[in-house]
Amino acid sequence: MSFTENAAKVLLCGRDVIDAHVHITCHSRVAYQTVLNDFLLGAAHDRPAGMERLDFTEADLQEAVRTSGLKLVFHGAVYVEALPTDASAVDDACFILDLIASPSSTIKALVARAPVTQGVAALCTWIDTWIDMLRTRCGGALPSVLRGVRDVMMLAPEGTLTSPDFLEAISVLGEHELHFEFALNAHMIPQAAAVARACPGTRFVLNHCGLNASGQDFERWKADLTSLAACSNVIACKLSAIEEWQPLDGDPLPYLEHALRTFGPARCMYASNWFVPLAFGQRYGETARRVAEALTRVATTDAHVADVFHGTARRVYAV
Repeated sequence: MSFTENAAKVLLCGRDVIDAHVHITCHSRVAYQTVLNDFLLGAAHDRPAGMERLDFTEADLQEAVRTSGLKLVFHGAVYVEALPTDASAVDDACFILDLIASPSSTIKALVARAPVTQGVAALCTWIDTWIDMLRTRCGGALPSVLRGVRDVMMLAPEGTLTSPDFLEAISVLGEHELHFEFALNAHMIPQAAAVARACPGTRFVLNHCGLNASGQDFERWKADLTSLAACSNVIACKLSAIEEWQPLDGDPLPYLEHALRTFGPARCMYASNWFVPLAFGQRYGETARRVAEALTRVATTDAHVADVFHGTARRVYAV
């Protein structure tokens, strides 16, 4: 074990943690997009044994944390939509709301799927559907644990991020005090920065350092991330999904270090992206170890470490 690896292990021991990005599935209540089912069933890739199971539950997440080998003080997690179909997006969110209603639930906040890439009319219909469904449940308002929404940009048609209809939909989110989570490839980061500048009344969170299945051009990514971080309404960057990255030389640490330096610890947050790492043969905790290792290589205080592992998530998601 290297010095930085050992230092990272020490840094994590007894560390308060809020995991800012997990996925849970329930096929009996939610219909998911084909891309997710292909992923789970191993149709798209040669996945490890066990990935053919359809559902990954809250109990599975709790067990994964317990058996991670890390002595974390786990305070809960933020659920992020797991690619439900358009017709089942509200079903997915209601399933998670039912989990959150239990005082013993691990899930503390919700980022739902909303049809933002389909424009303002579709988004307003989605919001109206929510309010109608929750009129008796939440007094006619959107539930307080719903902090933001996501619509995966890699699956949207080319040019969506520059569409006036998309920008109007993004502005509507701000009016409802919902942030938007960018899930995109590295080459889309400049477009995300343009969206953030065009919609100053809406807040944004960057998923996975903007490195979904990308990252070979490190210098370009560095420059683009720096530009995005200059947008004050991009309130956080998730240090997550390193199993999906394609880092130069296979090393995610320079990317994590640059994100920490560029956004600052108060705008960065650890997120496991569970259950996705299982498909890459990684158990819960690998991302936490690498984030901790990056923190040992960036001059930070204990307060900065606390921000990354729970403070930023607590502020962003009000948990």
